[in-house]
Amino acid sequence: MPKIMKSLSQSKEFPIVGIGASAGGLAAITDILRVLPPDLNIALVLIQHLAPDHDSLGPEILSRATSMPVDVAKNNIAIKANHLYLIPPNFEMTISNGRLKLRALDKKRRGHHLVIDSFFQSLARDQKNRAIGIILSGTAMDGTQGLKAIKAAGGLTIAQNPSSAEYRGMPESAIASGAVDLVLYPRDIARQLARIAKRPHARHNKRLKTIPRTKGLQTIFSLLEKQAGIDFTAYKQSTVTRRIERRMQIRRYKNLDAYAKYLQKSPNEVKDLFNSIFIHVTQFFRDAKSFERLRSITFRKIFKRKNAATPIRIWIPGCSTGEEAYSIAIMFVEYMRHAPSKIRVQIFATDICGAAIQKARSGEYSSEIEQTVSKERIQKFFDKTEKGYRVKRFIRDICLFTKHDVVIDPPFSKLDLISCRNVLIYFAADLQKLVIPRFHYALNPGGILFLGNSEGLGSYSKLFAPVDKAYRIYSKEDMPTPMLPHAPMTFGIGALDLLQIPTVKDAHSNDYQRDAERIAISRYAPPSVIVNSDMEILRFQGRTASYLESGSGPPTNNLFKMIRPEILHNVRSAIRSAVKSNRSVRLMNLTFEVGGNRNAFNIEVAPLNPSAPPKQRKYVIFFEDDMRADHKAVLGRKKFVMKRPIREIHDERIEQLEQELSDSRRVLKDLAKEFETAQEELTATNEELQSANEDLQSTNEEVETSKEELQSSNEELTTINDELQERNAELVRLSSDLNNVLNSVETPMVI
Repeated sequence: MPKIMKSLSQSKEFPIVGIGASAGGLAAITDILRVLPPDLNIALVLIQHLAPDHDSLGPEILSRATSMPVDVAKNNIAIKANHLYLIPPNFEMTISNGRLKLRALDKKRRGHHLVIDSFFQSLARDQKNRAIGIILSGTAMDGTQGLKAIKAAGGLTIAQNPSSAEYRGMPESAIASGAVDLVLYPRDIARQLARIAKRPHARHNKRLKTIPRTKGLQTIFSLLEKQAGIDFTAYKQSTVTRRIERRMQIRRYKNLDAYAKYLQKSPNEVKDLFNSIFIHVTQFFRDAKSFERLRSITFRKIFKRKNAATPIRIWIPGCSTGEEAYSIAIMFVEYMRHAPSKIRVQIFATDICGAAIQKARSGEYSSEIEQTVSKERIQKFFDKTEKGYRVKRFIRDICLFTKHDVVIDPPFSKLDLISCRNVLIYFAADLQKLVIPRFHYALNPGGILFLGNSEGLGSYSKLFAPVDKAYRIYSKEDMPTPMLPHAPMTFGIGALDLLQIPTVKDAHSNDYQRDAERIAISRYAPPSVIVNSDMEILRFQGRTASYLESGSGPPTNNLFKMIRPEILHNVRSAIRSAVKSNRSVRLMNLTFEVGGNRNAFNIEVAPLNPSAPPKQRKYVIFFEDDMRADHKAVLGRKKFVMKRPIREIHDERIEQLEQELSDSRRVLKDLAKEFETAQEELTATNEELQSANEDLQSTNEEVETSKEELQSSNEELTTINDELQERNAELVRLSSDLNNVLNSVETPMVI
């Protein structure tokens, strides 16, 4: 063995290649092994769909194609370089700390196990960016999710060119998902593995160091912005740099500046990098339980607020290739068939990727949608085509697809539902703080916000009330939308509705009574504020500066944070009584000191909509200034006041202080009770969340499609058939050789 090969074989670091194959995959892996040198310091693990009750002939067949040791995997075996490991029948295999782990398949669920996905996902967790995943010939979609996991971890993903595969299902599914870095013929896959094995930087155990903000990175961001019109500097840097690292490894660039120069000369690579950053991973009715929950708890409320003249307006930012938009359209059409009145539905589906929008508009999808869409829905809402299915025209007419950047472009308005799933996960905190208030502005009062499982509201949780936290469904709170930082000074259709531009008729109106009432309220009505149930101020009326002030820190509309500290306990006490009794409450003869002078005032708290549910109630709080009346009384009794004994004045002041102390103690007692109640509710909620988490974990482990069992059995039979055909071909060759030998023997002549 050459010295170079000896040094490679002695290296402890080597790539582990997971190969997923099903029907027709035996021929492809054989072609790879015939070209692949046996001593490249890599390890191969072959995952096939095998019949559980049939002894596989794979080890015997593959041993003839390579001098590399071919072993059937055993539990807890350590993976060695220059070895090929095969999954044994009736087992599921994973990898942990460089060792293969076997787990027997449940015979009742054997058709439900996606053994390739399972191994690839564990390979991504264990090997990180050193993992390599390859999908060969096979039917169905097993391996697609596993390739996504490997790509997300920074590894390399390869798929067999479908034109060379006996069964195109698995390679085409992987390629369509956007998770494949390279599409190659089997012999080219072997050559690619040989190149990877000879590249030291492809075998390191740690990921590339976090890319610093160098001139090269700025150049890459500039090229991406020029290509797609998107500024990636505000996106999550860990996600973006991980995608850049992957493309650098595929193109064999160690230096960021060199890769940036390559991008400047190769527009196609810029396009590939952009597509690598935004992987369009979606499907019809993705996370079906979330969609069902959305329908069951929100559709009735949405339809209740609408009539035939006002359509239901829905916005789906980040719609990708349209599956989610059409899924929601189908659900609304199904619901309208049982609704008492016919109401129009308008769905605005947007994305920043023009190619995805074009595909969404066509409404054409492969036959793989049969995995997630029921037969009944396919018959009602899809037309059969040569390539698969196309969404029926009446569903496509509901959806309007357009290119739109939720960060830069103005939002839609007067919406009843926003479904923004798996978009915020790409945004850094600053972008999320910009986008979430836009959603609040765009929704009608009580409108629904539907987020992905890994997304939340962050610091803007007060803008929305949770409808179902487990499924990330929220309802808009009726409060002013915070100022939008860095919002563009443009307005979309509908945004102009917020601008109250007086018409000529309004300017010359003769409604003197209304004007007189407005002047009277502004001059003589006491200052007041209107708050919601969370004590967020919705409106100011009159001069409230004597009672409210802005404290240090971020701006806020919360009443308790703006009220003067001296009167906080009085205001809190009055509000608590009004909320509890649902009636007007009035506190009189209150005082507070400003600049050495004591100001007298009264407080009145009144519910504006007492018949509404507690969470939807609003309250008006009046601050009645008694200083004028007291001042007049003092002027009229000036001599009498001046002759009052000092002791009497002191006694009156002591009585006021004792009353304030009593009020403070009562408020503290109430606060202590509220704290205990909140603590008990928090404990109960925590227990419920733990229980719900356990239920969700167990639910995630269940696979619901019975069709996969028949499909898996078919793949197992096909694999057996491939092996038997290979054995039969070998027997034919041996028989032919034997006949040739017998025929070559000369028959002795009989005299």
